[in-house]
Amino acid sequence: MVTKELVYREFDELCTKYKKLAPPERLNDGWKIEGEFDVIDADGHRWDTYGIRILIPPGFPYDLPILMETSKKIEPSADWHNGNGICCLATNAIIYNVLGTPISLLKWMDRFVHDFLANHIIKLKDKSYAKGEYPHYEEGMIVGYKEIFGLTTDAELLKRLNLICGVSSLARNAPCFCGSNKKYKRCYLSYPNEHHHKIPISLLNSERIQITNWLNINRVAK
Repeated sequence: MVTKELVYREFDELCTKYKKLAPPERLNDGWKIEGEFDVIDADGHRWDTYGIRILIPPGFPYDLPILMETSKKIEPSADWHNGNGICCLATNAIIYNVLGTPISLLKWMDRFVHDFLANHIIKLKDKSYAKGEYPHYEEGMIVGYKEIFGLTTDAELLKRLNLICGVSSLARNAPCFCGSNKKYKRCYLSYPNEHHHKIPISLLNSERIQITNWLNINRVAK
């Protein structure tokens, strides 16, 4: 379970930059941090201010925090990546890939919370997000993993996930699937964690199952 000491240490670091946040409060087995978030552009101009709630799960800093938008400025719909107040900042795999573990609340806020809220402002003005957007649910997972692994087809993605998760394997002397030009036995089999792209194996495996099932139902992998 996440400790009070860790939560307050993260909060103190957070408050060096984001000063409109109230001290953490316990919430069941986790914690919450509430307050206001100013979206500031590169020139230091404030674009807007949002009410936010950060939910810190018991498994933090290895489980991801959750952002809730409490000022009700963001429409609660899939089109706005807001599920009844819970904001979809990116796929879980992408967040882990960028931040690694243990998760830093400050880096999470800088990289994902700020970008999400700034993108909301941009979409209100320009009718689209600054750098496009991911599809929802399993389709978004697929796009995200292809980006992380540098793959282009569904079939390649399923093969990669199955190999990483140990569902399938290669001959020991075959070239490793990661493109290192090393033999499989001297690459993945010797250092499997280095092939996870900082994504927990539990998430890789659960999303592998989701993606496989979704592709089987919705389309043939290409």
